[in-house]
Amino acid sequence: MNIKTLPLITIPVFLTCVIFIEGRIIHRNLIEIKTLAEAKTKLKNNIKELREDPKKYPIKNIKRISSSFGERIHPVTKKISFHTGIDIPALKYTTVISPSSGIVEETGKSIKYGNFILIDHNNTKTKYGHLNKILVEPGEKVKENTPIGLVGSTGRSTGNHLHWEIIKKDSSCYKDPEVFLK
Repeated sequence: MNIKTLPLITIPVFLTCVIFIEGRIIHRNLIEIKTLAEAKTKLKNNIKELREDPKKYPIKNIKRISSSFGERIHPVTKKISFHTGIDIPALKYTTVISPSSGIVEETGKSIKYGNFILIDHNNTKTKYGHLNKILVEPGEKVKENTPIGLVGSTGRSTGNHLHWEIIKKDSSCYKDPEVFLK
């Protein structure tokens, strides 16, 4: 009798990692796993990365947050959408600083964000939108407190403010900045 062994086929499983603090979603990520041990390791890594996010606002002396992270009715489209960052109202030309060191990965202009900056920090990236003016260039190294732009109302915006996002590096997982700044 001739017995042939078939190759083991593994089908990846995807889990959605959602972390809540005080009833609010602070972290949402899609995780691909093959074993339970791998799921445990990836979850621990997600929690570790949360501790490495920027710990201060990119605008000094902020008064309030006009739109928080999470689901909301979009002020322009009037449709329910997931807000991937926070909106910080400020006077036009208010200086925006990098809350931690990193390398400017991208600057540009888009319909959604208007003038924007994307900075690569070790395990995370931060995005700054609706800027009136960009003060840095791609490839430039920035230190904590480096002025990177000026507040404006470019792109899909209803007034002068900074849209600020924290993004897990190499993914599209957005994190709630307010949780880390309390």
